[in-house]
Amino acid sequence: MGGLPDQTAEFDGPIFNAPGSTTTIVSALVGPVDRITATYDGESLPVEFRRWSAYPELVVYWITDIPADGALNPRDSTHPLVTIYDAAGNVLDTSR
Repeated sequence: MGGLPDQTAEFDGPIFNAPGSTTTIVSALVGPVDRITATYDGESLPVEFRRWSAYPELVVYWITDIPADGALNPRDSTHPLVTIYDAAGNVLDTSR
């Protein structure tokens, strides 16, 4: 399908400050996503995703409950580690 971005786990969406000194990050990717995990400082973070109804290969995902200091620089080692899997359990992408 033309016009959609390549598959990537990189954070290209907004970062929202949430109540209680936490942050939410939103991003999107294209691919056969079955599961997304995220960790910060060794702890698992809640991740949810939804497919866009018009283009089901486009997945929007969000990570919540990130300690606020973990989102200062989306490319540094303190940023959450995100891993994206397909239905067979293969890693499609990993990113900070």
